[in-house]
Amino acid sequence: LPSETRDVVRVILSCGRKIVPMFAILAHASDLKASADLYLYLLRAASHFDHVKVGIDPDGDYLARIDLRPSTFAAGDIDDAATQIRDAVDALTPTLLKHRAQ
Repeated sequence: LPSETRDVVRVILSCGRKIVPMFAILAHASDLKASADLYLYLLRAASHFDHVKVGIDPDGDYLARIDLRPSTFAAGDIDDAATQIRDAVDALTPTLLKHRAQ
């Protein structure tokens, strides 16, 4: 998707039987310097979004994610979720840049 803070935000959708996770990588583990300030920022930021979850995957990469339920969503919900993820990425990116690994 077009972005205000990046060239593009790649939103990835994975189909499952019970959950359809959609996510975008905020930053790779090696891109950011891990710190208590960064984790506190991400924890607080997560509470500002209705459906977007902010987290760290097992590889240490930082994600913005929404889980849809295949039994209850319509096609338009995919577009809405992708837009919400992109908006979260755009909102978080300026502060994440302050935590770049040197």
